[in-house]
Amino acid sequence: MKSPARTPLPFLALVVALALAGLGRAAAAPPGPARVRWSVPEVSETITAGTKKAVTITLRSTHDLANVSLWMSPSLHQLVTIKPMRFDSLAANQDYEVILAFEAPAAAPAEQHGGTVHVKLGEATVPVPLTIGLRVTRRQN
Repeated sequence: MKSPARTPLPFLALVVALALAGLGRAAAAPPGPARVRWSVPEVSETITAGTKKAVTITLRSTHDLANVSLWMSPSLHQLVTIKPMRFDSLAANQDYEVILAFEAPAAAPAEQHGGTVHVKLGEATVPVPLTIGLRVTRRQN
């Protein structure tokens, strides 16, 4: 009679370690839906028509997220670009750099502009948006 096949002990130890690692990761995420935190609650900038300026901020999520996009209010589209606009994934509690590039055409009128940047998962918005205020001034001759 053949003896039953035995699973090597190192293999079982590896399986148990991987299972526990997964449980630890799941326990690290806070309960409830994902939220994001920006390094600043608001970005408020002033630029002169015909100039540009870049501001680097960071974004952090409370949960692991996949297929993340950044959506900006249409009121800012002509004056602000975001890089990157998309992340394949965000690991929980890790900082991710986002560059806001402000540029006002030379003919831009002196005006105040405002809007928000939202983190999106498909059509769903992840709380909390970033508020942006931009003041465009004209050169003094």
